[in-house]
Amino acid sequence: MPRGNEIPVRVRSEIVALHNAGKGYKLISKTLQIPHSTVRNIVIKWKRFNTVATLSRKRKYEERTKWEIQDEVVVE
Repeated sequence: MPRGNEIPVRVRSEIVALHNAGKGYKLISKTLQIPHSTVRNIVIKWKRFNTVATLSRKRKYEERTKWEIQDEVVVE
């Protein structure tokens, strides 16, 4: 399911390409009209995971659900 106001992969790739060309966050931000913090986050994510695709989020379980999962694992 897409997230609200998600930046397309094409634009993310363009941000990384501009960064590799030596452009700064602020210049990329002004060029593409995207907040500089978003540009920075996309570049940091690219450096860390080497991808511009949207990654899944970590799921958080309630304490009770954790117990139920552990019980199922132990029983089987």
